[in-house]
Amino acid sequence: MIKTEEFIALRNKEDGRVLVDYKNNKHTFAYSARFSDSMKDAAVIPEKNFKEDERFSKLADAFGCEPIIVTATYELKALDGSEPKELIKKEKSLKEILAMIADIEGETEDD
Repeated sequence: MIKTEEFIALRNKEDGRVLVDYKNNKHTFAYSARFSDSMKDAAVIPEKNFKEDERFSKLADAFGCEPIIVTATYELKALDGSEPKELIKKEKSLKEILAMIADIEGETEDD
């Protein structure tokens, strides 16, 4: 089974490393940022979210980065090498969620 995803990562304009994470330094107007050579460590965001909120572009500028679109393709196999079965995500109704909560509460009352 082949899965493909597209997302945005921030790549340093000077050395090409990708932003992993960042945090504000307390009591100063400064931040700390970590970068990596490995794309699998990159902090990512869906392209739609990046385009809808200009703060992400400003963040990229602040870190000296450029946003890049990453297209990642994954090949999924079961441990025995066979094709895994396709799973269909089913949304639960409010009624089903409340029934699940009631079941959990019933289990904890028995203890």
